[in-house]
Amino acid sequence: MSKVYLDYAATTPTDEDVIRAMTPYFGEFFGNASSQHAFGREAKKTIEDCRESMAKDIGCDPDELYFTSGATESDNWALKGYCFANSHKGRHILISAFEHHAVLNTALFLQKIGYELDLVKVTGEGIIDLEDLRSKIRPDTILISVMAVNNEIGTIQPIAEIAHIAHEHNIAFHSDGAQAVGKLYINCHEQDIDMLSISAHKFAGPKGVGALYIKKGIVLENLLHGGAQERAKRGGTTATPLIVGMAQAMRHAVQYRADHVAATTAIGEYFLTTLFSRLNGVALNGSRYQRVPDIINIRFDGRLNSALLSLMDINGYMASAGAACQAGTVEPSHVLLAMGLDEARASSSIRFSISPEVSVKDVNDLLDFICAKVPRLDKN
Repeated sequence: MSKVYLDYAATTPTDEDVIRAMTPYFGEFFGNASSQHAFGREAKKTIEDCRESMAKDIGCDPDELYFTSGATESDNWALKGYCFANSHKGRHILISAFEHHAVLNTALFLQKIGYELDLVKVTGEGIIDLEDLRSKIRPDTILISVMAVNNEIGTIQPIAEIAHIAHEHNIAFHSDGAQAVGKLYINCHEQDIDMLSISAHKFAGPKGVGALYIKKGIVLENLLHGGAQERAKRGGTTATPLIVGMAQAMRHAVQYRADHVAATTAIGEYFLTTLFSRLNGVALNGSRYQRVPDIINIRFDGRLNSALLSLMDINGYMASAGAACQAGTVEPSHVLLAMGLDEARASSSIRFSISPEVSVKDVNDLLDFICAKVPRLDKN
């Protein structure tokens, strides 16, 4: 039985060129970048070359980019680090109601230790409500965090406009860019972003490595305390092979971004158009056009997503509900609930996330399977 992977928003396979680029740094060039001998200096130079390359790709200065273990660490550092270093300015933070749990749970932790948190509404189309954002800003608001692309429905958020609103009120702006880098044009300086989180495995890089862009002048408390790595802001032995892989993957993603978008737009639109023409009772969650084309969240009204996902998995089609799985049951997505869906409709939704590797044949086979199985599922 052939397998069709449709969960690229969860993770991507590491590109073969990326693996080749990393391989020498596991063996031949294994030096610790903090060592003062030749092997260490070689590793240090490699890391700084990667920093310079990545900074160019996201429109920032090299000394504004810090390497981390991934977007979760970057999100934690951005929110906790900023709040801890700037609590004298205020203790109120704003995030969108459908942030990734890396931001949401970090914000809830800050609330638990005395910071005040408000969730900004999102529209039924899955776009942040800018008027609600404006209405919730207070004199003691110090930080706004809104993801660039939602990881479950793919909607693109107006981050430059959000940054402008934040800066009108002397508030710092952070964005989780995990689903945006390599898919959208990102220029931190042009879009006036203060902090941006990056995760390599979302754009064909290795797992376990990411970065945080921190604009000059933004002050963060350290999240990890240790040695003097990352300009004494993030302790820990630098993961040279992973950083090499991330830089290579980002170069490739940015260089071929237009090709990726064109290919995923074509196959995604084919999937949607054909599905809607063949099956009743289905709908797209979120905006049809203000989204990245590779994330497609479909609602199968009246059918539990857990039943369809299980059938798909058994038959070699790998997708997700786009929500955390706890105690063997798929919980309704907080993203879809924030958009106004009730629990029944949220629990009937599946995220298909694609890449140019997904073929028309893959889509046709999937559609044949869905159209055969969905009408047979018991209605709730």
